[in-house]
Amino acid sequence: MALSALDQLRITKGEINPSAVSLDELVHQAAAIFAVDFQTNYNILATDEPALSYVNKLINAGQKVLKPSGNEIPNLSRVLIVILGTMSVTITQVQNATDVQWATFIQDNIQEALEILANVKQDEKIAYNAL
Repeated sequence: MALSALDQLRITKGEINPSAVSLDELVHQAAAIFAVDFQTNYNILATDEPALSYVNKLINAGQKVLKPSGNEIPNLSRVLIVILGTMSVTITQVQNATDVQWATFIQDNIQEALEILANVKQDEKIAYNAL
C-alpha cells in the first residue's frame, strides 16, 4: 500500500521522522556523500552527448547540495518522500522505522531523487549506465 498525500505531508512537516536527526539533515548528509563520490568517481568515458549531459547535470546538482543557497535540501527531501510514498509501505511502518532504516532508504534512493531534481532525461541516464 502506498502512502497517501496526507501521510506524505505528515513526514514533510516533521510529524514523522528519524529520531536522531531531522530528515533534512539526514538527506543533506546522504546527498553530500553521493555528490562527493560521484564527482570523484564518475565514468570518464562519458563523451557522447546524452551521457555527458547526465554527468554535467549530476555534478551541478551535487554542487548545489554541497553549497546550498536556497531550498535545495527541502526540495530533495520532498522528492524522497514522494519516492517513499510510491513504495509498498504503510504509515505505521514509517512511524516505526529505525534511524538505520531511514538512512538506508535515503542512501538507496538519493541518486534517483537528485536525477529528478536535475531534470535528467531517460536517454541521458540510459546512455550513462550503458558505459
